[in-house]
Amino acid sequence: MFYFLLICSIFILACSLFSITRTIRNINKQIKEKRKIRVSLSNRDIEELAYAINQKDTLHKKL
Repeated sequence: MFYFLLICSIFILACSLFSITRTIRNINKQIKEKRKIRVSLSNRDIEELAYAINQKDTLHKKL
């Protein structure tokens, strides 16, 4: 039973890591293409970070 829970936990962590890695790659691609950063609504922290970066970018372009 313990091994089953351990394997399930590792699988969940691996899926989470894959999702985070994919999100970071998408953000990097958007930055390289000089587009406004767009992320899914499921990850609130990344969404707030993208908003802050877009605000700084807008202010920088005005200067």
